[in-house]
Amino acid sequence: MILIWSGFGFLVPLLPFGLALLTNLLVDSILGPHYFDEHAWPLAFALWVAAGLLWTIGKYLDKKHPGRVLIDPETGQQFHFKRNHSFFWLKLQIWAPVIAVAAIVTLFLHRGV
Repeated sequence: MILIWSGFGFLVPLLPFGLALLTNLLVDSILGPHYFDEHAWPLAFALWVAAGLLWTIGKYLDKKHPGRVLIDPETGQQFHFKRNHSFFWLKLQIWAPVIAVAAIVTLFLHRGV
């Protein structure tokens, strides 16, 4: 599988996967083995946190890198240059609602062992 990103777009798959793994380890160590596999809420929680982080990071990066406008002296045409942080051509903050919906779907479709 080919993943296409620019800037910090690699965070889109990394954050949900990493937070799900961390949640799995913490929940299983606190609430007992296989708890993460048998209950839907820990994964949904990890995905909600990932969605919130992606939204926040995306907005922050947009403010931090506002871009530049260059004007061609001969034609007066303006060119806008801005650093892009995207995953499959969608900005980080666009992925946040997608992952939040995935968290809700997880609650309804999850089947325990």
